[in-house]
Amino acid sequence: MNKLRKIALGKADLIESNNKWENKQKNSFWKYVPNRIDSSKYELILDSDVVLWEVPAIINKWLNSDGVLINTDWNGRNYGSFEKDIPEKFTFNAGILGFPPQYSFALPDLSLLEEVFLSEQGFVSKEFITSNREMFVIQKLDVFQSNSEEFIDNKVNDILKKHKGAHFCGCNYCHFSHWDKYYKDDVWKYYYSLIK
Repeated sequence: MNKLRKIALGKADLIESNNKWENKQKNSFWKYVPNRIDSSKYELILDSDVVLWEVPAIINKWLNSDGVLINTDWNGRNYGSFEKDIPEKFTFNAGILGFPPQYSFALPDLSLLEEVFLSEQGFVSKEFITSNREMFVIQKLDVFQSNSEEFIDNKVNDILKKHKGAHFCGCNYCHFSHWDKYYKDDVWKYYYSLIK
């Protein structure tokens, strides 16, 4: 955490979130416990398999609004129990989320969901769409998604130059090996150069 604070250059408060839910399933609702840490401020939430090496311009635009921020999903629609609630045109990924000041929502009763893991993405997508707030959507060019069908078994060369970050989906749970196989060395080398 101290190394991350050094990279943040004192421009952001960093808070480590620990999952207090006793849930035996893989549970992506961890990021909402609590659902806001300080509702008077902007909050940017990154999954533990997201790495940003530059700040996408859309994040700075979001920070000057009362809108919400969400990432594009390279694999299309994955909304779990909320699939029918999301209009066809939306393909969101909840790996990067932004809440503006004074934004809040109530969590669903997880025991009523047929499926929990992908339903988190559907839940937050539905909340954002129905919030009547401007939606700032991080585009594919900004944040690469490593588990996309096209790239899961193929390395993207010059990832640090082509994108501003990446969502190495599933690598934190050891589902996929592409982080270790293709990207870890380059990304770590870059980050270590920032904290010398």
